[in-house]
Amino acid sequence: MKNYFLTKELVPKHVYDARGESARELMDGRIIGMMNLLRNWCGVPMTVNGGGRNWSGYRTKECPEYSLYSQHNFGRAVDSICSIKPVEFHRQILKNLDKYIHIRFIEIDITWLHIDCRDNLGGERIKLWSPVRGFVSLDAYLKEIG
Repeated sequence: MKNYFLTKELVPKHVYDARGESARELMDGRIIGMMNLLRNWCGVPMTVNGGGRNWSGYRTKECPEYSLYSQHNFGRAVDSICSIKPVEFHRQILKNLDKYIHIRFIEIDITWLHIDCRDNLGGERIKLWSPVRGFVSLDAYLKEIG
């Protein structure tokens, strides 16, 4: 599988400036692999960091949205944007869970794609969470998005 993402697109600028290519070690390979699969599927560029975005991959305490237990702090989460709406990615992932085996959490009802590879408590295959609705069941969301 082709690697579509440069290290400097996955970590904040100050981290890349300090560590160079070794900053890639701060990112979980599972989430990078899933991003590469999604990028290959969609066929269009996806932006994590760059173009004014600096905190959409790995996060440090300097991030204005820093949250102590965010999956971003452990290199297990990515937020990305592109010309394809997030719901299209959700549909692709949720209808092909056997392909996207490391995506364990998706944030919905937002304007960007948030995925992460956390280990869900209770062994749940995937969790869907909305900042508006809280947790949403897989079945209910699949009915909603078709």
